[in-house]
Amino acid sequence: MENENTIAPDQSQNATVNAVTPAADVVASPVIDASANNTIKLGYALMRGEQEIKNIELRKPVTGDLRGLSVTQLLNTDVDQMCKFLPRITTPALMPSEIEKLPVGDFLSLAMKSLGFFTESQSQTA
Repeated sequence: MENENTIAPDQSQNATVNAVTPAADVVASPVIDASANNTIKLGYALMRGEQEIKNIELRKPVTGDLRGLSVTQLLNTDVDQMCKFLPRITTPALMPSEIEKLPVGDFLSLAMKSLGFFTESQSQTA
């Protein structure tokens, strides 16, 4: 028995496909809104003495925050560059040694959120 949702080989030449148009409210590509929520909740709390740090807030960097860094390497999430960059934009200010001890998932969350700032002005003008 032939499935009614398939086209038989002899009918395939006469088959037509209706074009699918997206709904008016569908966005064609995702937009990164780096200003929406700049706080990262760590999967594992960071201990600083007796203080337990569970949330890290990232502020929008300014050009001076990039001084001495390679933007290309930052965009490639180079660990050494991120360990220098993140302390400049995090609250509480993380030490490079603390960043190096973060689990990879927490590090990548911070890195990816910080990279969202680099595309923010482009997405706002589009």
